[in-house]
Amino acid sequence: MSDKKMNYADLSLRLGIGILFIIEGFYKLFVFTPAGFAHSLTWLGPLALVAGWGVSLLEFIGGIAIILNKFVKWFTLLLALEMVVIIITTVIPGIPKMGYGGLGFHMAFLGGLVSLTLSRWNSKDVTA
Repeated sequence: MSDKKMNYADLSLRLGIGILFIIEGFYKLFVFTPAGFAHSLTWLGPLALVAGWGVSLLEFIGGIAIILNKFVKWFTLLLALEMVVIIITTVIPGIPKMGYGGLGFHMAFLGGLVSLTLSRWNSKDVTA
């Protein structure tokens, strides 16, 4: 594949993943609020509010960074780890949901994140 086509493929993947995470993070920050989101994380005990803020900020800032092509390998790695935790703790117990919020949705997110992470992993550029 030519470099130009590869750049378009990378851009389209970054836009898709980035926009979805900005939307998810925006809702957690400004609609549900991190404190409201923390209510769904009660299994974390006293760390629920910290995790609520951390996940909300990670998704919102990470989505922006992915679109801007800054620190992509680091944000995608953190977001991929978040997806694995979500799949194990909330999605798998609720199978067979496959729509929005179900296994298929989270696996698509995870696949895109892994693809972006691996495409940059050998880069010596810290901001890649």
